[in-house]
Amino acid sequence: MARLQDDFLDDLDDLADSDEEEETSEPSTAPASASATTSSSSAPSSDPSSSSSAPAPSAILSSPAFIAHRSLLASLSSSSSPCSHSVLSSTSEYLPQIADAVSSHHTALADTYSRFFPGLEDIATDPGTYAKLVEVIGHDATELADRVQSLKTTLSELLPPSTLLSLTVSSSMSPGRPLTPAEASTLSSHLSALLGLLSARAELLSFTESQTSLLAPNVTALVGPSLAAQLLCLAGGLPALSRIPACNLLVFGAKPKTAGGINQVAAHKSGLCMDSELVRSAQIADRPK
Repeated sequence: MARLQDDFLDDLDDLADSDEEEETSEPSTAPASASATTSSSSAPSSDPSSSSSAPAPSAILSSPAFIAHRSLLASLSSSSSPCSHSVLSSTSEYLPQIADAVSSHHTALADTYSRFFPGLEDIATDPGTYAKLVEVIGHDATELADRVQSLKTTLSELLPPSTLLSLTVSSSMSPGRPLTPAEASTLSSHLSALLGLLSARAELLSFTESQTSLLAPNVTALVGPSLAAQLLCLAGGLPALSRIPACNLLVFGAKPKTAGGINQVAAHKSGLCMDSELVRSAQIADRPK
């Protein structure tokens, strides 16, 4: 019996010794994990959203390839012969990239400017119109309602009467505040990038429209140069456009449309063909046909 008690006590001593060894070894690993955490937190973040500079999509304007392409388009614009399909294809590939960049800068611009004029992005949903309004109205400390009243003549050239009325009413009830110097700098950066992107997009669309009468004269005669250019760019050229079934053309390039004014309401989806003068001249009931 005594031997059994001695063996039991020896086992307890061994167990206590092993616990002490584990406790001694644990602190040696803790600093390593702590140092790893410290080093990982001190390492520069690669997430582009953590940067306070303008979003990366605007880099397309300074891209050497895009600059060379714009120079090529400028030289071809003075020529009376049609450009190659590769040039038109490259132009159509740049247009979606520019559209994404426009959307990015428009969102950032609206987020910053809403602190001075909340709700303007709901009145002017088009990026080009919104950018022009921001440029005209500005962001100084002047009372917003008085500023809008003094600019009514200029604003009437940018907006229809109903939208201008919504803008005037909204400015009189706006709870906005003047922008800080940092916010004003961010606003200026996004506004400059957005205006540059819109100018580049207009340049590319203008070139494409000038080529449609040479590349697709029948399509141009039916729907007009602007719409023909959009159809060719979306389809990827005239051969690809000719293979699209007529039923699919009705919703080709479809996107949701909204009604303007104070209350934004969603409308039905309609394709690009619904914007042609030929379709608009028909009765409303006959337009989908």
